Amino acid sequence: MIISDIYRRNQLSVKAFILITTKVGKSREVLSRLNEIDSIEAVDSVLGPYDIIAVARGEDVNSIGDLVPSMIHPIDGVDRTTTCLSVKKE
Repeated sequence: MIISDIYRRNQLSVKAFILITTKVGKSREVLSRLNEIDSIEAVDSVLGPYDIIAVARGEDVNSIGDLVPSMIHPIDGVDRTTTCLSVKKE
């Protein structure tokens, strides 16, 4: 991990897991587009009721609340999202 990543994590204190369901055949395209968003630090394809889980960080709850409708929902292929805020650090 480089110094700027450590600094960034300390500045962005709210962490969220965004569970994403995609339209059939669109997972790879959605995954690629999510990787281009600065506030998203990790993206994984998963098996189960969701197709993708993204980990996002923001300055506050409002920044996460703004991220999903403004940056994630407009991505072609995103069908539905569920956002889970992290409440405890280990």
